[in-house]
Amino acid sequence: MQFSLRKCEELCHSKFCHTCSLFDQEIKCHCGKTVLKPKSKCLKILQKCYFSCKREHECGHPANHWCHNDDECPPCTHPVSKMCVGKHMSFDVPCHVKIVCCRQGCGKFLPCGVHTCQRSCHSDSCQSFDQKCTQRCNIKRYKCGHKCNLVCHGSEPCPVTTCEAIIKQQQQLECDDEYRVIQENKNLTQPFSINLDAPRQLPTVYTEFLRDYAKKNLEFVQTIERQ
Repeated sequence: MQFSLRKCEELCHSKFCHTCSLFDQEIKCHCGKTVLKPKSKCLKILQKCYFSCKREHECGHPANHWCHNDDECPPCTHPVSKMCVGKHMSFDVPCHVKIVCCRQGCGKFLPCGVHTCQRSCHSDSCQSFDQKCTQRCNIKRYKCGHKCNLVCHGSEPCPVTTCEAIIKQQQQLECDDEYRVIQENKNLTQPFSINLDAPRQLPTVYTEFLRDYAKKNLEFVQTIERQ
């Protein structure tokens, strides 16, 4: 509200002045629709105007709050579409929101010029001026083809170091003649799906005595077989 200040009529004193009891002119709110007539008591001053604020915003959106006497309006809450700082996607946010970040990876190249930022979308610098890239070099070695795997050295050539990559390589040990024959037989039978290592069942051989006994005691032999 706009006030016309009156001078304190008391003698000089060290304490705070008393509250003014009367106004000598009409008082209006900022929009002018709420008016306080002259000679009204200070305690009856209307603290709030219940009409919409009519001030113009820099963004051009209409105000969606009540009239007020503050120097500045509350932040604009009009929904707008804004792109995140990483240019990945857009979001619907209140107008006053200046910085919008998503959850995707930043992906910007670091000062080393080789690796990209692994942080999620952000508005500040990917690295501080005194910070160095700590990612591993992915350039393949000339001889073995494994990655350099040293701490980032920028555009400089990879230092000559011993490759520490662990590899799995089958080596055939020397064997004697007996094992060599077994291996050759296995190679010959493999195309026919014959497993020489599997236990083989030998045919059952019955003696002449057992055959004669079975003929004479057929009922007894059948009982044994059923069990």
